[in-house]
Amino acid sequence: MKVLELYSGIGGMHYALKGSTIGNQSEVIMAVEMNTACNEVYQHNFPKTMVVNRNVCSLSATEINKLGPNMILMSPPCQPFTRQGKQKDLEDNRNISLLQFIELLPNLVSLTYILLENVKGFEESETRKKLVAALRKAKFTYKEFLLNPRQFAICNSRLRYYLLAKRTSRTYEDAPNDVILDVPKEYENDLKMRLNSHVPSKIEEILQYKNTCAEWDSFLVTSKNVNKYYSAVDIITAEDENSCCFTGGYTRYLKGTGSLLTKLTKNELVQFQLKFCNDDVYRDRENSENNTLDFFKLLHLRYFTQKEVARLMTFPEQFSFPSHITEKQKYKMLSNSINVHVVSFLISYLMEYFPE
Repeated sequence: MKVLELYSGIGGMHYALKGSTIGNQSEVIMAVEMNTACNEVYQHNFPKTMVVNRNVCSLSATEINKLGPNMILMSPPCQPFTRQGKQKDLEDNRNISLLQFIELLPNLVSLTYILLENVKGFEESETRKKLVAALRKAKFTYKEFLLNPRQFAICNSRLRYYLLAKRTSRTYEDAPNDVILDVPKEYENDLKMRLNSHVPSKIEEILQYKNTCAEWDSFLVTSKNVNKYYSAVDIITAEDENSCCFTGGYTRYLKGTGSLLTKLTKNELVQFQLKFCNDDVYRDRENSENNTLDFFKLLHLRYFTQKEVARLMTFPEQFSFPSHITEKQKYKMLSNSINVHVVSFLISYLMEYFPE
């Protein structure tokens, strides 16, 4: 199986492929990505793979056909579709390369399988309509999913859109119209056993620093910021079974960028929250700011480390960053990547359960 990766990022799709049921029978023949730092991370982890620093726009059908890929894995830019953005869709310049690929799709003669990942919102876009039309023209059948790692017992929420497509002898009229919101039943049967079965179901399983040591303190959140944004942040304990989706603004902003970890137990956190909500001394922040700051120190809140975020996204332990990649870059790259286990399952599902 010859695989072409587009928008290859830091290699999450490659790891997913290796962990799938076709991992031993597949080869990534080329990975294409514009971000040079991401390419360095990819090459660091997959030194034998050809990583090309190019815009997907520059690929022609002739060039792709010469490579002869049987499968394409891709995670195009999400900014044209994300709810936090302007949702400019077809009018967003960051979408040009995907639209050009869609035009090429019917002319890719060796291509049999496609997996595309993007944010929730893509399923309602005009771009998706163009993609589906191109798939039908090229005689692909397809399925669309909105899936969350929580559905796979992974302790991280990251709802994403997935499109799986296979060129078959079926007529394209057989293609479904509805986005599937449930994990296919096959996951509960043999596929679950054949994939890497262990996934982190509790936060304590992914922690790099479990005690309030010097390493923990190096990731501490300042009391001032906690005081200001306390009601808007997700505070969790090692006992919890879920964490919020991490974004590129993590550690730079508190609100809506990812969960924070407290040294308290789950019960202690509940008691803390009850006291915060009911004690007028700590509710009146203007008159007792110093007391409030001292009180929040009891939380001993810290950011999750980059290694911990990678584990939540089910990257394997051997995944690492080159030494020159900055902390800010690491968080941003991870936030733009995929959940490896979920995509690994979907690749296996595409190969084994799609109609001929």
